[in-house]
Amino acid sequence: MNNISTSAPTDPTMARILQFYCPFTAETNPEGARILRATVDWASRYDLGSGNPAKTEMLAQTGVAYTVCANPHVRGELAQALSDYNAWAWTINDFVGAAVSTAEAVYRLGRWERIVRSPQSWHRDGNLFESAGGEVLERIRGLVTPVQWQRFAAGQSQWIQAMAWEVAIRELARPLGVNEYVAMRISCVGVYAATSYFDMTEGIELNETQWSDPLVRAAVEAGAFAGGLDNDRYSYLREKDLAIAKNNIFTAIRTDYPHLTEFEVVDQAIGLRDQCLTQYLHLRDKALPTAGDTLERYLRAVDLMIGGNLNFAVTGIRYQIPDVASGVTLTRQPPTGNSFRLHIPTIEWWWAQ
Repeated sequence: MNNISTSAPTDPTMARILQFYCPFTAETNPEGARILRATVDWASRYDLGSGNPAKTEMLAQTGVAYTVCANPHVRGELAQALSDYNAWAWTINDFVGAAVSTAEAVYRLGRWERIVRSPQSWHRDGNLFESAGGEVLERIRGLVTPVQWQRFAAGQSQWIQAMAWEVAIRELARPLGVNEYVAMRISCVGVYAATSYFDMTEGIELNETQWSDPLVRAAVEAGAFAGGLDNDRYSYLREKDLAIAKNNIFTAIRTDYPHLTEFEVVDQAIGLRDQCLTQYLHLRDKALPTAGDTLERYLRAVDLMIGGNLNFAVTGIRYQIPDVASGVTLTRQPPTGNSFRLHIPTIEWWWAQ
C-alpha cells in the first residue's frame, strides 16, 4: 500500500487512532475510472441523492471506491454492477443514520431486504430508489451462478435486517457495553455482507463443507470484523459531531470502563482490533496448509478486503476529512503494546478454534 502519510496529526490520540497495523499489500482494480463514470450516470438516473447532485456523486464515488479497493479482482459487467449496487447500499446506510422514526426505518428496511431476495418485488410501485435496487440486483443475479447469488443475497439480507437493531438501540438511547456493541456491530458493519461477495468476485464456489467449517467461519468473522473496527476509527472524526449520536467501539469501552482516560480508551480499542486481526492470521494460517485452491483464494480475498478497506478510507470522498486523509499511517510490524484481551463472550468462540 503506497498511501502512508508523512504528516500525522499532532494530537497524540488522533495519531494513535489513525495508525493501523496492516501486514497486507492492497490492490486496486484498474477499471476504476471507467466504472466511476458509468456509476455516476446510473446514480444520477435514479437520483440516489434525492435531489442533491453532490450527494448523488458522493454515493456513486463511494460505491466505486469500495469495489475497486475491497474487491480488486472483479472485472467487466460484474464490477460495474457491484459498484452500482454499492452506491445503492451506501444510500441505505445513510438512511439508517438519519433522523427517521424506528417504525419508518423498519418498514423501509423490510421492503429493501425483500428486494435483495426478489429484485422485482416492488418494480411497479413507482419508487425510484426501490426501482434502482431491483434493477441492479437483477443485473447481478444474471451475471453470477446460483450459488454465488444465494451467498451474496443472504449476506446482504442479513446486513439490512441487522440495521433495524441499530435503529432500535438509537431510539432506546441505551448505552452499549463492549459485548453488546461487538455483537451488533459485526452484523451492522457488514461482516457477513462484505464477505458474501467473495465467491463471485473471485470466480469461485466454495463448497459447503469448507464454507461451514467452524475454523473458516471464525477466521473470516475475525478478519472482517477487524476491518469493521478500522471503520470505527477512520469514521471517528466524521461522526463525532453528527446530530444523531452513534455508538462506536470507543463509547462501548467507556461504558464498561468509565475510569479510563481518553487515550487509554483508544489504546484498548486498537488493542482489540489488533487481537482480532492477529487471531484471523492465526486461524487462516491454520487452515491454509490443507485448504486447496478454492478455499485459499477465498481466504486471500479476506486479506485483500482488510488492506483494501484502509485504501478505501483515504480514497472514498465520504471519509475525506483532511485530518483523516493526511493522517492515516500504516505499519507492517505486529503490535507490541497492549496485550490485555477484553472478555467478550460473543466472540470467545474464535479462540476456541
